Amino acid sequence: MEVSLTMADRHGELSGRVAIVTGGAVGIGAAACDALAERGAAVTVADVAEEINEVADRIKSSGGAAQAVTTDVSDQGQVEGMVQRTVDEFGRLDFLLNVAAVTGTTEYVSQADPQAWRQAPTIDLFGTFLPTRSALPHMLEQGSGRVLTVVSGLGHNPTPQTSAYGSSKAGVIHFTRVLAIELLGTGVTANAVDPRLVGTALATEFGEMRGGGAGPQWGPRPQDPWEPARLLVWLCGPVGSWINGQVVDVNNPIVRGLLQLPLTVTYS
Repeated sequence: MEVSLTMADRHGELSGRVAIVTGGAVGIGAAACDALAERGAAVTVADVAEEINEVADRIKSSGGAAQAVTTDVSDQGQVEGMVQRTVDEFGRLDFLLNVAAVTGTTEYVSQADPQAWRQAPTIDLFGTFLPTRSALPHMLEQGSGRVLTVVSGLGHNPTPQTSAYGSSKAGVIHFTRVLAIELLGTGVTANAVDPRLVGTALATEFGEMRGGGAGPQWGPRPQDPWEPARLLVWLCGPVGSWINGQVVDVNNPIVRGLLQLPLTVTYS
């Protein structure tokens, strides 16, 4: 994946900083790993997919620092081990990007299989809590850090057949706001990013499961994963020290202007 950054992005701005990206093997997560490395950060690519090795190797071949750590974000032991490996390898931890997510079931509530339904809150919500809980002691000790989590408009807007995924993302939004209050005065901030529709395998799977695919209901232009990735990395920079407890929408015209992204049409 090629990540294109404009001259407004200061190469090396995050030099000496260390990031963990869950769900870092593909999509927004992989784009965020590339963009962080482009800005000078060392990156732990955490995922259950084997593509984590490709992402880490790509960063290292470009002169960056990265390691791939196979991690199930719903497994406490694996998560704690991954965080410790990051600190052992790179000496510190500055940024946690919670990107890992699954759709769960897209059946109506009356027809949903309970085991399929519980996959979404297990990965999307509990799998945000565990890495955050494991990362925070390191950030609090150094008096600085960013916790950034990818959410979804479905966490705000009730939509049929999205009870599992939407409820999970609504929980993540609330979790982020509670965490932000708890972190006041510590130098650590917590924010969420709403990427809107992105042209990733997860979005395609979600559309197909609902019987639609990436058709007209999604609007004519799914965003490239690097667009929300750029927003995540922007929040890792100095601006992230004074934004706290917010859900930052990548389609906000002011945000897109600051990031020098083309304006998109917003569909409700």
